[in-house]
Amino acid sequence: MSRCAPAVLPRLLAVLLGGLLAACSAPARLAGEPLPSWTPGPGRAQLLAFIDAATDPDSPGWIAPDARLAVFDHDGTLLVERPRFAQAEFVYARIRELAPQHPEWRRQQPWRAVLEGDSQWLAAQGLRVMAKLMNSAQAGLSQDDYAALAAAFWREARDPHYGRAWHELVYAPMQELIALLLSRGFDVYIVSAGGSEFIRAVAGEAWGLPPERVIGSRGKTRLREVDGRLVVWRAPGIESLNVGPRKALNIRALTGRRPVLAVGNSDSDLAMLRYAAETPGGLAVVLEHDDARREFAYRDGSERLRTAAAEGGWLRVSMARDFRRVFGWEEAGAAP
Repeated sequence: MSRCAPAVLPRLLAVLLGGLLAACSAPARLAGEPLPSWTPGPGRAQLLAFIDAATDPDSPGWIAPDARLAVFDHDGTLLVERPRFAQAEFVYARIRELAPQHPEWRRQQPWRAVLEGDSQWLAAQGLRVMAKLMNSAQAGLSQDDYAALAAAFWREARDPHYGRAWHELVYAPMQELIALLLSRGFDVYIVSAGGSEFIRAVAGEAWGLPPERVIGSRGKTRLREVDGRLVVWRAPGIESLNVGPRKALNIRALTGRRPVLAVGNSDSDLAMLRYAAETPGGLAVVLEHDDARREFAYRDGSERLRTAAAEGGWLRVSMARDFRRVFGWEEAGAAP
């Protein structure tokens, strides 16, 4: 029997342990055939072929363990983004909770629109308006308190369209894909325009990923002493927006690597997917929302991404064609 070099043993143990933890903690259980929520077909076959080749030392497509970096967008790629974003709904819920302390909000926009449920007005506003709401709802808390509030919202709040809690509105096929990648020695990161601390609060339950595997937008913070203990405190304002080209820049800055697999659904993901597609042996995957029966059908905001996918021969995953089921509670092929 050959003996492993000392430097190899820690990595080997880490890979084995990571796969075990993913299998135990991720909601999607890998039992029997891989990717059971995917419809057998070219899309599923290409993903499995990529993973098999990347992890087979005898394959021309083998990728060294240190280079197996996979990145996923969040909203619209791992969970629903229509008719509403989870993080936006969390902000609105916080505004309603805090409203008794701010009677002036009843008369002032944008707070009045939240309190009156004017979703049409809110949908027409830009980032500046959302930033005001975020500052009102999320600043003035420690990061630990914020994480507890976000986790409770994820478990308890319900989306009125589906009548389900937010933790039930993640895509079962993507849960299975992440669990499979983890079990095969890939490092998986969520790379989102959404707030990193919100996603970190739910990433373990939803995806089996630790907080450090989330790269997102960051609000401003300050270090404060509270009751003799240092805490990270949330301050008003945005420190960094993780959108567009910034996604690719932050992947490199925070991982030191190029991804070999990237999955996204909007133009904001274009640079990230190109970054993976242009890596030797890399694969870019575009999720297309084309299932109005089980989810939503829309193409706005993904025009440049779809053009790049067609020109580059990227893998285009159709919800209607490639997802046997969309959500974990849904029967295969059934409408919600």
